[in-house]
Formats: sequence, C-alpha cells, structure tokens
Amino acid sequence: MNARLMYRILCLGGICVLAACEADPVTPAFSGLDAGPDAARQPDAVLPAGDATPVDAAVIPRLDGGGAPDAEPDPDLGAVDAAAPDAEPPPGEGERLYIEFCAFCHGVYGEGYVSDNANALANPAFLATATDDFLRKAIVHGRPGTPMPILGAINEGPLSDAQVDLIVDHVRGWQVGEPLDVHGEVIEGDPARAEAVYAERCADCHGAQGEGGEYMTVANPWFLETASDGFIAHAIRHGRADTPMEPWLDASGGPLTAQQVNDLVALIRSWQVPVDGPMNMEYVPDPENAVLNPGGADPAFTRREGRFVPAAEIKQALDDGQRVILLDARTRAEFLQLHITGAISLPHFDLPDYIDRLPRDVWIIAYCGCPHAVSGRAFDVLEAAGFERIGVLDEGLWHWRDQGWPTSVWPEDAPAP
Repeated sequence: MNARLMYRILCLGGICVLAACEADPVTPAFSGLDAGPDAARQPDAVLPAGDATPVDAAVIPRLDGGGAPDAEPDPDLGAVDAAAPDAEPPPGEGERLYIEFCAFCHGVYGEGYVSDNANALANPAFLATATDDFLRKAIVHGRPGTPMPILGAINEGPLSDAQVDLIVDHVRGWQVGEPLDVHGEVIEGDPARAEAVYAERCADCHGAQGEGGEYMTVANPWFLETASDGFIAHAIRHGRADTPMEPWLDASGGPLTAQQVNDLVALIRSWQVPVDGPMNMEYVPDPENAVLNPGGADPAFTRREGRFVPAAEIKQALDDGQRVILLDARTRAEFLQLHITGAISLPHFDLPDYIDRLPRDVWIIAYCGCPHAVSGRAFDVLEAAGFERIGVLDEGLWHWRDQGWPTSVWPEDAPAP
C-alpha cells in the first residue's frame, strides 16, 4: 500500500468510522430562512480528534486532481490546470475541492466556526455582498498572518485558478436571494472619531488594531484590498444573522448612528497597506536532514488525547538539545512568510510524497496556525503510515510567535517580522 493511498483511506477512514458509529449528521446552518439561532455554531458536534470534518461518503475527498474547465488565466490567480485545460470537470468537483481544502475550518455546508472561528461562508448576508472576486482572491492569497491558508498556484499553493473558480461556484450555490449592490457606496467618515467606538464595540472580537482577536482580522491587507467600503459598512450596519456578528446601526437594532458606522469604516480603511506580490522564492524540502539537534536525546513528550503536545514542552526539548522534527503542515507560501525556526515545510496535501523519506525513530511534531485542523491532517497521514513518535503542537504557530520564541522567514537567516 503506497503512502498516498493510505492517506486517502485515512481521510475516508475518519468519515467511515463516524458513519459506523452512526454519529449525528451535520445539518446545513443556512439551508434557507428557517435556520435556528444556534445552527451556525456547532464546533464540537461530531469532530474527531484531528478536527477533521465529517461528511457523507458520497462527497469523500480525493487527492488525485480532476480536470479543469476551459478558462483564461487570471494574472492575479494562477495558471489553469495544465494537465487538462479543456476538460470538463467531473461532477461535484467543486464540492470535492471545497471539502478537501475548506470544510475543516468553514464546515461542510459553510456553516462556519468548525475550527479557529472561521466565518460562515453560507451566511445569506455575507453571500449577498461578497463578490466572486472577493471569494477568489481570499482562496488564492489567503489571509497571511491568520489561519486562512494561501492556496493559489501562483503562490505555490495546490489550486489552479480553474479549481478556485469551482470552489467559488460551489460556495455561491448556497446563496439565498439576489445579490446586494453595495460596492459603489461612497463612505465619508473620520477615523479619529471612531477610535473610542471601535475600542468599546469591536476590539474584543477583531483586535485593538483590527489584527484579529477571538474572530477574524479586519486589517488584513488582502481583506482590505478586496472588500469595498460598502461591503464593510453593510456588515457593521446589519451584522451576520445567526453568527456572533451583531447589527450595530440604530435602524437595524444596534446602538450606533449612521455617522458612527461611517467613521468605523474610515478607521478600518485607514489600516490598509499594499499587498504582497506572488511568492517566487525557491525552497526544496530535505526530509533526510530535517532533524533538529540530531545528536541529542529523545524527548519524553506528554500527548493530550494521544496527539496534542504542549508548546512549552516542545520549546523545552529544543532548549535542552533534544532531537525532534518540526513539520510545518501549512502551504509553502505561508511557511516562506513565517515559520518556527528550523522547521521543514511539508504541506499536509503533499506529505504523502515525502513520507518514505522521513525517519521513524525521531519525534515529528506537526504544526499549523488553526491550531489543529491542518496539523491534525498531517498527524493522520503519519499515523496511517505507521509512525508512532508523532504529535501536534497544541497551541499552534501564533501562540509560539506570541511567546517570543524563535521564528524565521525564508531564507532561514532572514530576520523574522
């Protein structure tokens, strides 16, 4: 049995185990207008230890690529799948790609909040105002510095622009009602006037400077590059029903005036900075030489639920000169932008190609920013291949960074931001 086949069986295995145990199915949170107030948030409903998302066997993900529709390459996205540029995609290909790359955070039905409080893509108010360009570029360029991965081929991610379009079409299929044309609205506001309002009403969820708190960042460069003022204003005014985002405009039941909302939009817009271009840096993983402290002793890690290792234990093991491999399971572009010093980049979807080159007698600790969804997939691949000394960095990359522990950009000797 080869490693790639083992990964497929594992992805199905988690699903099949759930089916065999007759776990409760996941119900779409926004199947229509009758979604209950709690339908959008069930992050702990039926998830296995690796934060994988249960789905019906009819929509099990495959790792082999499907065909891509005929399309002109978008220079902002990436090249059309070169293997079959004129082929019709298999039926359900958009759904398959969505489940493989998106569902473990956003939910099988776009209900959101499955991992790291990822937003509800199927929310009617979101889909009514989010343009296809907004959705495409979110997938391609991600939200650097957050758990939202960079998936576009132009950034060395796994998805061609044709595949991205299939995912966008799948997400758009959840839309209820007609789109709202909010993007031509001209917002005039005073950022300074909004600072106190933002600190009181918004900072707890979105961070003091929009960097993200319990929920999404609103200062991310790619978010602000693609979100119009009208899009931001509509979200503040009317909220996102059945999610933690409340309506804030007085006419919608909130405490703010129309001018205060406009001032908030102006403040958020003031955080915009230019976006980075495509990642073109060369990186070749070297699994045979990925061991840190190769002459050191083996650590004695404590694994919560059989997989999660506290970050403090991993840091102590490195400080003590113990040997370990740190495996960055995110996309290559994310690794290039920031990673734990000394880690190797082996994205979870590419890991089967390298599985036979990794040592089995050294502890391998996978990490991501989610903090478990992507690294949990890497753990599952290794476990299915018979690896025993494996774990997941429990608190994730951003906790490691926030402790001030060593991080790097690529090349490794470049200073971290």
